[in-house]
Amino acid sequence: MTIYAGRHNENGTNTWLFTKTYKRKELKILVPKRFQKKSDPDYDYAYVALPENVTADFFQLSQFEKIKDHTDSIFISGYPGDKGNKELWKKGDIPVNMADKGLVLLYSMYTYVADSGAPLWCKTEDAYFITGVHGTGYYHNGSCNAAANSRILE
Repeated sequence: MTIYAGRHNENGTNTWLFTKTYKRKELKILVPKRFQKKSDPDYDYAYVALPENVTADFFQLSQFEKIKDHTDSIFISGYPGDKGNKELWKKGDIPVNMADKGLVLLYSMYTYVADSGAPLWCKTEDAYFITGVHGTGYYHNGSCNAAANSRILE
């Protein structure tokens, strides 16, 4: 697994702050048993623990409830399948349109197959925060999407 920590610039280029490749045996990958046994979408996430800290000065982890009043927009950045899986697309919404349901965050911004695993993030003042990880579209056959809430990782 190769980790790329960086940003996508307005001119279409990427700036990598960190890249490193790990062997499978170096990583600890956790998938909730409830998802493995019942495919429960509330538990459709995995946590990959690296053997070292990658960076602490770009994204920070924060619960949605702690930052929602301090940001204008929440975004998901992924590589949707209907766009060829080759371009990074950023989609956004305002926090008031989102719902914190404990293990999951619900939102109606556009997502597509292959967006799973994309960070749900925002910028507050001069800091970037990840509040969740996108997991599913049409949550429980509805019209909203869901992300694993960052409180699972804290």
